[in-house]
Amino acid sequence: MPSETVHLKGHIIDSLTLSKVLDIILRDGGQYQITKFEIGSTKNNLSLAEIKISAEDEELLQHILHLVQQHGALRSEGEISTLPAPANGVFPDGFY
Repeated sequence: MPSETVHLKGHIIDSLTLSKVLDIILRDGGQYQITKFEIGSTKNNLSLAEIKISAEDEELLQHILHLVQQHGALRSEGEISTLPAPANGVFPDGFY
């Protein structure tokens, strides 16, 4: 089952952002697991939620991810790697 982790940060509880995101996931046929949750202790401290979203197939997962991003969910950064350029002004193979 394909999955991806998203992050919500801010006043996600009192703004109902967390509830909206979780509702979208379930409504559209996905599943979720909250893997990290920190509640800000004052109105000046932000809350943080890390949510693993799973779906039956990649197409459905991408659909759900698109919808939750509209509510501020940030997708995790992918892994990156660096390579030296083979010559000045030349990009390494597979740069894009």
